[in-house]
Amino acid sequence: MTPKELYRFVEGSQVWTLTSADADEVYNAGEGDETYISATIGRNEIENKNQLSRANIEVSFDLDNQMARRWMRQIAEAVVTLTIFAKDKNGVVSVNWKGRLASVKPERTAITLIFESVFTSLRRPGLRARYQRACRHVLYGRGCTLDKESFAVVGHVTAVSNETVIVPEAAGFANGYFTGGMIEGPDGALRFITNHNGQTLTLIRTLESIVEGFAAAGYGKSYGMSYGGLSCRIFPGCPRERNICNDRFNNLPNYGGFPFIPLRNPFDGSSIV
Repeated sequence: MTPKELYRFVEGSQVWTLTSADADEVYNAGEGDETYISATIGRNEIENKNQLSRANIEVSFDLDNQMARRWMRQIAEAVVTLTIFAKDKNGVVSVNWKGRLASVKPERTAITLIFESVFTSLRRPGLRARYQRACRHVLYGRGCTLDKESFAVVGHVTAVSNETVIVPEAAGFANGYFTGGMIEGPDGALRFITNHNGQTLTLIRTLESIVEGFAAAGYGKSYGMSYGGLSCRIFPGCPRERNICNDRFNNLPNYGGFPFIPLRNPFDGSSIV
């Protein structure tokens, strides 16, 4: 008897559980019982190959599958992982394969998601700390140590046009305060802010949840009062400068740059920076 296969897709905090079996299946994957919905799923054979780049698998869905359509029409907001479980006739479940979404291939009769093996992450080099003037840490990351929740500013979107979002609350801060920061949509997705000027925020690319949420909420004025407006949160950015780290965030002990690097090599006089 061929084992039943359970497919668990995860993108950030969102989880989709599907099975290629004829009926729904229930399995506890470590976060409580989950129901795996029966769906039309096909995939190619799982092979063990010497080259990890050739150990990909292709998982196909019908054109009506909403999960597959999600990644066909927009870029995933976080890494999408897939775990394939095999459930034998005795109910014993084991992990058959695990990987992450690499690309999407729309076809005439199906949507194919191409996943690469989780072991491809071993190919990524470990980057050592860089000796540089500007801070090397990711803002709100491990080396920076700042908690972004402590700097969140709640605002309301009054207009959206592609990458441009109007948030009146941003005008209460100096121009550039949110440049290099982030905006959070109603679904928790984050988008990098490339420019902040008054109440205008320019994003690195369109944030779909902001566009869709604003279309549903609307915004306008009635009898001299404003109504509507989609709620969002915006987080200040950092130009990786020592004085900003100290004055804006009071985080100088964790500054990751080396501002006093000499301009010239003291041994031979050649330029260092």
